[in-house]
Amino acid sequence: VLSLDAAAQPLGRLLDHAAGNTPWMLVSGPEGGLSAEEESLLLQRGLQPVSLGDRVLRAETAAIAAVTRLVLA
Repeated sequence: VLSLDAAAQPLGRLLDHAAGNTPWMLVSGPEGGLSAEEESLLLQRGLQPVSLGDRVLRAETAAIAAVTRLVLA
């Protein structure tokens, strides 16, 4: 889950420590991020909060950046 939470780990770090065949699902929210309730529900279902770094990207740019990072992992 792409998260604006300061405690979210960088996506690259998660990918660097993942097994080779790990299946991935990416959830990217709207402008301004997911609501706290939406993110909480996803985390309860086992998804992990990740960030793309210090900058906040536009919704359409964040999804492309995250997918690109997944493909290049």
